[in-house]
Amino acid sequence: MTSYTPAAGQARPAITARPVESVDRLAAVPALGGARAAVVTVSSSIAIGTAVAGTVAIGARAAVEPGGALAAFAPGLAVPAGPAGAAPAVALSLLGLGAALALVQGARASDRSGRGRAVAIGLALVSLAVGAALLGLLPLGGFLAGIGVVMVAMAAPAWVADLHAGTPAVAALTFVAAALGLAASVLAPLAALGVAAVAALLVAVAAPETVPGPQTPTWMLPARPDLRGRGVSVALLALVAIVAPLAWLPAVPGAIVAGAVALLVAAAAARSAAAARRTARLVAEADAPVARDEASAATGHANAVLAGGKDRPAFAGPGSRGYRRAVAAFDPTEPLRPARAVVATDAAVVAAAVREAAAAGQGVRVHSTGHAAASSSSMTDELLVRTRFGGAVSVDPARRLVRVPAGTPWADVVAAAAPYGLAVPHGSSGHVGVIGYLSRGGLSAYARSVGIAANSIESVELVTADGRVVVASREHEPELFWAVRGGGGGFGVITAVTVRAFDPGQVVTGTAMWELADADAVAGAWADWTVDAPANITTSLRVMSLPPLPGMPLRLSGRKLLVIDGTAIDRDGLRSTESAGDLLATLRRAGRPVFDSWRATDVREVAKTHMDPDFGGIAHRTDTAMLGGAEGRGRERSRAIVAAFLEQVTPAGSPFLMAELRQLGGALRTAPEDAGAVGSFEGDFAWFGGALIGKRRSADEVAVAFAGARAAFAEWITDYTVPTFAADRDRPQRNYPEEVRVRVEAIRAKVDPTGMFRGDVAVGALAG
Repeated sequence: MTSYTPAAGQARPAITARPVESVDRLAAVPALGGARAAVVTVSSSIAIGTAVAGTVAIGARAAVEPGGALAAFAPGLAVPAGPAGAAPAVALSLLGLGAALALVQGARASDRSGRGRAVAIGLALVSLAVGAALLGLLPLGGFLAGIGVVMVAMAAPAWVADLHAGTPAVAALTFVAAALGLAASVLAPLAALGVAAVAALLVAVAAPETVPGPQTPTWMLPARPDLRGRGVSVALLALVAIVAPLAWLPAVPGAIVAGAVALLVAAAAARSAAAARRTARLVAEADAPVARDEASAATGHANAVLAGGKDRPAFAGPGSRGYRRAVAAFDPTEPLRPARAVVATDAAVVAAAVREAAAAGQGVRVHSTGHAAASSSSMTDELLVRTRFGGAVSVDPARRLVRVPAGTPWADVVAAAAPYGLAVPHGSSGHVGVIGYLSRGGLSAYARSVGIAANSIESVELVTADGRVVVASREHEPELFWAVRGGGGGFGVITAVTVRAFDPGQVVTGTAMWELADADAVAGAWADWTVDAPANITTSLRVMSLPPLPGMPLRLSGRKLLVIDGTAIDRDGLRSTESAGDLLATLRRAGRPVFDSWRATDVREVAKTHMDPDFGGIAHRTDTAMLGGAEGRGRERSRAIVAAFLEQVTPAGSPFLMAELRQLGGALRTAPEDAGAVGSFEGDFAWFGGALIGKRRSADEVAVAFAGARAAFAEWITDYTVPTFAADRDRPQRNYPEEVRVRVEAIRAKVDPTGMFRGDVAVGALAG
């Protein structure tokens, strides 16, 4: 079993890449080549040398000016002041301040788009710095240069890697070094002409709004930069810090240049060696015998009582740092306010927390990422356990099994399975926690192809109300195993799950957007297509208002757009390229999209297709319902539902920031033989709408909009909901039929007779 832990600069096991089939109706992602590749490669050596020389000039000139570093220690060595006097020294200080500001505030490029834009902006800032220097505004120039250099240093390596250049590290040095050279020219303007000429070529390469080829935008906010795997950037930033103060020493410039080259070569060699070692280890582990369910094997599948060495973990009360860390949630709409809280990093801490709560007569609540925090009931007198286990995601590629520790987001699981050509039934957001999603059922990005996500679970490890660890599977604790898969929680604290992965074949995924003027025609065409849509493709229809935030193309911001996104895979003899191609041809005939990123790619892209923001902290309200049922299915009903949807969410005064109809059907309609508590969804669409609340719009105003939407959908609303969408306890809906509810409740009462976990049951799981 291969373990996967995200780490700096890690290598992936080598696998045979699937050929991307060329289909005229699908978009292709080009690699960097031709003239652009030549520009990047040829200009690298020029820009690097110029940047190092210019950086040395910064320190040298600043040091010898009166008021500079040299003058402070040896005034006799100072040269007469130039026209700007000590301004270069001030500019040097402000350059460092600007760099620090960019690092702290986060001039971070998004994971998928904006990298090229960040490079271009960074180079533009240092170019402005040159202009400021020529006007005599050296302090301002230094400040702008500091910000620009850091932006380029953080964005360029990842951006060039996205371009599929042959030597990404060397090519990235071009952009970073050009920024450094331009920054150097702030204090040596006459030397800037050569660097500016190189930079002009580089700006032309970096100019596109996103990376070449159609790519779905990804939200980004200013945040602390993630420099993992960007050793070149770190080395160059360190080079600036080292060179500037010392460059006035006569012997240092040459040594600095040689040392910098040696440092970069050593760093590249070290990363290559580490990658080779890790690849060898992963391959060896993958070929080694697999010990599945080690905890179960150790106890003969008996129930083990966990004690461990953490009998008394750090339970925190309100106001403490530990408490704030434990209650932190992605969704802050309804703040979590338990009596006490603890962050659990392993099963022993969980067991200790359960025993502590039992002794105090408290209930136990659980969360990891807090995406469903708004659906939680009051925790005033209870103990909250936040699961953040540190173990790695483990992959058994031969048996297609993936073991996931509690607290792991889906993005880590996707990354672990992808090198083996495997996919997992994750939702539309990679940052959602695995455990809560699966325990509520789970509507995955591949839902119409593989069914409800919970039915991909192979085993569940959990700590029960009496502090025991139980491993439930088809062979051991089968009743509990059935109930846990979609039963809505309240059975104990799940510490790990093992899920069944699958081979998706060729993946086609993407997002297309249209102006609202085309909404009726495009949405109507989509409604007709959904009636007989092949089961290997899952899509959604949305109306979105894109704020002008980084990562979102400015040309798409500030107005509502119709959005259709989805994912197709090879399944049951159906080809993804054919299913997606037919849909796209239908939609494009109905209206010309203003943005279109549908393409053949791999599973890593699927979690980004829906464009869900990976940041929380925004108060909002949501509403959901399952629309349509087994009777009356057809084009007329599908068109009527879509028309009612557009009528509610497209008007200018509509409060919906995002509204969606998620396509159901396909494998979702048929429960597998060994399905869990939630086996199937009998509906045409899942309605989901979200609106912000705050000073501009109250919760009551949003409630009125939700009521209007429900009235418009009244004819088609079923008694059920997609459990992972339900977040409002004021409108409970059923997750499953009455007979299933009775059976789930009986099992819940058996494993938790005192009701310790009763408050942790999901919305709709208790409704009769």
